[in-house]
Amino acid sequence: MNYDNELTYDPRTKQLIKDKIYAHLYEPTKAQFKKRLKVIVQQNSTLHQNAQVAFRYNGEIYFDHEHKPPFPQPINQLHHSLHSLMDEYLEDQEKLNTEELPYVLNYITQVLNSSDHLPDYFKLFPSSVHTVIQELIDNCVCRADSITPDKAEDIKRKNTVPIELMKQRMVLNLLI
Repeated sequence: MNYDNELTYDPRTKQLIKDKIYAHLYEPTKAQFKKRLKVIVQQNSTLHQNAQVAFRYNGEIYFDHEHKPPFPQPINQLHHSLHSLMDEYLEDQEKLNTEELPYVLNYITQVLNSSDHLPDYFKLFPSSVHTVIQELIDNCVCRADSITPDKAEDIKRKNTVPIELMKQRMVLNLLI
């Protein structure tokens, strides 16, 4: 990776970086959640002896994302034998949405607001997302570096939790 690139800042890159890092970290996880839900939908239909692609649980409708509403009525209720599996799915989703995503997205925003120069982000983001930044540099007309190594270390030291969460997410994605 080339850290000495002189880049001029393009204001559209911050949202692009945020979107790409989010996708890099969480698209595998979203795909895994969809697979888990699809399995529950299929098991539920088997237990109800029909081919429905949706079910109702705790007042909400859940469905296989390969199919879109409207669904045939009446919609199956979640079979009682699948409640614990569904509760585990919902708990994992809630944990991701409340205990990880807010920290990670806040840190990404903080980093992006700390500098207008793409190479500075190498100093602040874990190496597991450097490929995303490098791809943007390789395809962008911007090159510059303005955060001092001391400032980068200070920001990283104050944000060890979200940085560790980002690293853990990448390790978990390898297991998916």
